[in-house]
Amino acid sequence: MKASTLCILFALAIPMFLLGCGGDDSETGSLSIRITDAKPLLEIEAIQALITFDEVRAHSAGGGWVSLPMAQRPYTIDLLQFVDGTSTELVPPVELESGKYTQLRLGITEGSLVTAEGEEPLEIPSEYLKTSKNFDFDVEGGEAVDLMVDFDLSQSIKPAQDGYQLKPVLHLNETQRAAQIQGSIAASTFVDSEAEVTVTYDGEEYTKLLVTKTDDTAPTEFSIFWLVPNNEYTVEVDGTIHYEEEVASTDLEPGEVHILNSGSAI
Repeated sequence: MKASTLCILFALAIPMFLLGCGGDDSETGSLSIRITDAKPLLEIEAIQALITFDEVRAHSAGGGWVSLPMAQRPYTIDLLQFVDGTSTELVPPVELESGKYTQLRLGITEGSLVTAEGEEPLEIPSEYLKTSKNFDFDVEGGEAVDLMVDFDLSQSIKPAQDGYQLKPVLHLNETQRAAQIQGSIAASTFVDSEAEVTVTYDGEEYTKLLVTKTDDTAPTEFSIFWLVPNNEYTVEVDGTIHYEEEVASTDLEPGEVHILNSGSAI
């Protein structure tokens, strides 16, 4: 499956087609949307990363925009609370007419980073308040589609003249089809109890996360969640050594977990 980065720093980093598992003669199906983040590597040491959403819409092929009911409106989410495979419901299951949907729109009104020193507002350029990019998913009669939005803070927060700017980078996937990469890092590999893990796709950085040592002798395990299956990724671990591994598309079938370094600690 070909991946691409779309538009100015708002990306569906790997677009995908969400296919139902068959259907019946019903004229409606359902859609739900959850939101998550990896444990991001940020340039500022944040306690909270607060993002406020006020709108979610889907666009029907050949039709118009459909407003989706949110779990709360507006909904302020601390994305640092939903990492390591956890997520929160942004849109509860909603009934939609069967058919193809070609765009998703998220409205973002404000954001801030909370540090030990106080709160640092995130500048949100007006053109990013409501962003929508092309991708397809099918709602089949009588079937349910569950989308996972990986709001990648490590890619979305950029230094600005007077602080930091939010330029959303999202990875979208169908929850049940998402693949995962796991690994473990030896205690001796960490630098000051931390190691950086970078994932690239097609030569471009896909995501980056920070792994914190949990034991002074035993390896520390980590996971990279919500990967689009059947794609090739490169995983790099940087600590006292540099480790790099190519993960083939055949090693990441839908729902599959790939173990780095054949199960040995890096």
